[in-house]
Amino acid sequence: MADHEFRIESDSPAKDDLMFWRIVGHEALARPAAYELTVLSRNKDLAAKDILGHAFDVVIEFKDADGGAHERHCQGHAVRFVRAGHIGRHYEYRIALRSWFWLLTKRANSRIHQEKKVLEVLDAVFEDSPIKRFKKTKATNVIGTHNPRRYCVQHQESDYQFLSRLLEDEGIYYWFDAHDAPGTMHLSDASDLAHDKLPATDTLRHMAVNAAEPRFNEISRWVSARQFDTGKHSSRDSDFKAIKKKLGADIDSSDQHELAEFEMFEFPGGYFSGDDAETRAKLRGDELNARRDRHWALTPWPDVAAGRSFKFEDDPDGTRNGDYVIAACTFIASHRGYEGVSASAPAQPVQRALAEVLRDDAVNADTLPVLEELIAATPALAAAQTGSSLFLLTVMPVDRPFRAPRLTPRVTMPGPQTAIVVGPKGDELHVDDHGRVKVHFHWDRYDDSNEKSTCWVRVSQPWGGKGWGGYFAPRIGQEVIVDFLNGDPDRPVIVGRVYNDDQPIPYKSPTQSGFRTRSTPGGGVNNYNEIMFEDKKGSENINIHAELDMSRSVERDDSGSVGRDQSLKVDRDQTVSVQRNRTVNVTNNETKSVKVAQKITVGASQDVHVVANQTTNVDGAHALVVKGDHRIETKSARTDFTASNESRTVGGNQTVTIAGSMAHKASRMTFEAGHIEFKVTGGNSMKMDAGVAPFQANFMQYSLVSNTHINLMAIGDINQTSLGSNTTVLGANSSGYIGTNSEANLGAARSTFLGMSMDNAVGLAVANFMGMQIENTIALKLETVASMGIERKLGSLREAPIHIFKAGGGGGGGGGPPPLNRVAALFSAVGAIRGLFLGARDVDATFTQYENAAKQLEEAAKDPDVGRIPGLQKRLQDMAGLARDRKAQGEALAGSHYGTDTAIGAGTGAALGLVTGPFAIIASPVLGVAGAVVGGPIGAMGRAMGSGAEDQADALKPAEDGSVPAPQPTPQPSPAQTAPAGTGEPASSSQPAGPSEPASSSQPAGPSEPASSSQPAGPTSEPASSSQPAEPVSSNQPPAADGPQSTPGPTSSQDPNSSGGSGTP
Repeated sequence: MADHEFRIESDSPAKDDLMFWRIVGHEALARPAAYELTVLSRNKDLAAKDILGHAFDVVIEFKDADGGAHERHCQGHAVRFVRAGHIGRHYEYRIALRSWFWLLTKRANSRIHQEKKVLEVLDAVFEDSPIKRFKKTKATNVIGTHNPRRYCVQHQESDYQFLSRLLEDEGIYYWFDAHDAPGTMHLSDASDLAHDKLPATDTLRHMAVNAAEPRFNEISRWVSARQFDTGKHSSRDSDFKAIKKKLGADIDSSDQHELAEFEMFEFPGGYFSGDDAETRAKLRGDELNARRDRHWALTPWPDVAAGRSFKFEDDPDGTRNGDYVIAACTFIASHRGYEGVSASAPAQPVQRALAEVLRDDAVNADTLPVLEELIAATPALAAAQTGSSLFLLTVMPVDRPFRAPRLTPRVTMPGPQTAIVVGPKGDELHVDDHGRVKVHFHWDRYDDSNEKSTCWVRVSQPWGGKGWGGYFAPRIGQEVIVDFLNGDPDRPVIVGRVYNDDQPIPYKSPTQSGFRTRSTPGGGVNNYNEIMFEDKKGSENINIHAELDMSRSVERDDSGSVGRDQSLKVDRDQTVSVQRNRTVNVTNNETKSVKVAQKITVGASQDVHVVANQTTNVDGAHALVVKGDHRIETKSARTDFTASNESRTVGGNQTVTIAGSMAHKASRMTFEAGHIEFKVTGGNSMKMDAGVAPFQANFMQYSLVSNTHINLMAIGDINQTSLGSNTTVLGANSSGYIGTNSEANLGAARSTFLGMSMDNAVGLAVANFMGMQIENTIALKLETVASMGIERKLGSLREAPIHIFKAGGGGGGGGGPPPLNRVAALFSAVGAIRGLFLGARDVDATFTQYENAAKQLEEAAKDPDVGRIPGLQKRLQDMAGLARDRKAQGEALAGSHYGTDTAIGAGTGAALGLVTGPFAIIASPVLGVAGAVVGGPIGAMGRAMGSGAEDQADALKPAEDGSVPAPQPTPQPSPAQTAPAGTGEPASSSQPAGPSEPASSSQPAGPSEPASSSQPAGPTSEPASSSQPAEPVSSNQPPAADGPQSTPGPTSSQDPNSSGGSGTP
């Protein structure tokens, strides 16, 4: 065995008092190096303060087979100092050394790291530790992808434990350099690339069989072991942002032996995405694979150290030659002795020291029994011998990936903690879309209590559903209770809230409870929403307070019950919307008070039922607008009282139906309408009493229609004044005056009768004319006095071409008319001409009146109210038809008698011409024309009205009971009855001779009539018949009633094709 030299380098002030005696050490991957250094000193009072904490580097100097010098370092900081005794004249001290990384076991901390990669966390911890003065790291061999950790918490654990578990979790391991840069921490995640070869020589050979002892780079013993282990790894985790997504990964690293498929399942897997899950699964597979295959070797060669690789040669069976990585190195090295110290000093057992340094071994964690057995079987390791060195190596093939086993326990939070909700400065709420908040833990010494204090922390709620449940977001400044999922400090969750002195409870009474919020931002103590419960016996109460708005929504039924009183106060508007029906039942009274306006809109009908009385008081105006029909039904009496005026406007019709009587009482009553009709449908009468006041009716047009009779009665006079007057009587007309009948006309008074006019006076008929009375009779005027005719005149002037006197008539006429008589005759002729023209106009007006009467009767028949009187509508229609028949008959008869009546008019004009003398030129032609125009209609209508008209009108009269008989067809006159004279047809035997008949031979010839057959024709140019002369008539005897009548030929104006004459002029 070669001799080694030892020296101690240190910054300790006691360095010069120390002499190397022995070192027991253990170096391994993923663990700090551990040494126990035994020193000798003549100073019996070495102070611990000069030893502890100081860095010591034990340098082993050796030479290779070629004599080359090499060094190997054992660097660490003194962590324990023991005075053991003395050897000879020297005192023995034992100093425990550890790599500087181990010093972090002496510092526990609680700190949060966010969005940092694991190496960044490592540097942050180093920089916050006293080791920053001498820490040395090299991470060039960390070549894998290591994503930033979003939230990483160190809680009440040492920096060493915190960093160790992070490195193990990320698959990163480390070792400390013993050659080129003693004490440097090398980091790596790629075992196949990271480990340099041994510096002195890169090859270790198995010792020859015939060698007495190993020398230099020789291995004296090689032991291999392979163990049964788990073959698969599976893990699962969850992400609340994709809660239904399967998050996990599986890896199969089964070895090639029976039952290799056992699986290790892990939850939570420690990841939040599928990519991270796959990465972690691969790390766990490498971890399983790395711990299966182990090899141990014994060598005295000091160059060996953990973290270095070598090439193994000369394996006895040749199966283990190859490249290996030294994963661990356990060794003992002793000094050969000093002067004054016996070289044959007894061996010192080192099992205790070896057991201590192997206690935390990560490489041999699963194979420690094999290692312990090997140490016990090696005397140089079991009992240290002076001047000897031996190194026990744990090696593994270079091509087998190494991942340090996760031996460092993950800290488990002991329970919930309280924290303060934080956020940006000035904010009162800081919540994300998931309802998460950020908090400041009371133990966190590094954050500024702002929005960067922690990650977003989920908040437990009373109930959580898919868009439903309970939700209360903690406010900034509130104290909350934080628990941790699976006890993991990296996964906090808020599970409750608590009050403190800064935020006291909202209710002072212990009987009060509830929920009170605070308006934000800027809300004060009086700005809140609240649901409060008062449970004090006798004062139980639930109080609901809404700071601003409040809304309720019930999708189906809502019911409430109030045992006593209920009040509702609305300071502004209230809207109640009921989509269907609404029922309000008030057992006693209900009072509504509206201080301004009230509007009620009912989309369909409204029914208000008041069982007893109803009173409506309107202090101002009252308007009721009904767009459809309006009906008021009063089962009993009704009284309307209006203190002032009342006005009603009806846009259409108004109908008032009263079953009983109707009375209107007013100081003055005015009816104004475009048309007013009063109808009495029953058998009762219609009566108007004006009392002592006058009754006045003003109309543009006034019509009375009666189903039977119209009676007018006045105790005094009946006075009628009109600009014009037309009276149409379809039947007979009778006017009777018991007293005096007085007619006053401011202008001319004219009566036109198409038929016969008859005035009868039972007593006395007096006609007074203040001016002149002129009577014009175109044909014949007949005055009949039953007893005696008395005329009293101051003067009398009569002029007639012919005077016929009967039964007591006087003598004849005198000579030629005096001049005064001619003047009177002139005025008479002018009056007659005017009367004739007015008569012609009246005939046309009469025809128009018949037409208007027919139209009015037809319009009256269309009135719906007429239909309610049985038979009245039919009777009005028949009366309208009768009026049209009368007009048609009159027009027909007027046209057929045109020639005869023209002759009458011409003859009359000729007779007047003889009287008027000089005025014959004017009077005769005018009268002739007037007679031609007027004579025809007068004669025709006279005959028409006399031919059954009265009978037809009487047929339409109702019976005494008001019923109307069925109308009878109007009788049509036969041709014999309607044939007029002058048509060549024989006249009726009862027809009197017309004015065109020739006079008797003894009668003096008139100016227009021929005296005999030989007399030349008169002014009418009508020749006498030459074949049949006129038969003479006696002057005192009426003509024969049924004798043959001769008819003169047609005038020049007649139709030459007429059958009445020869047509010869």
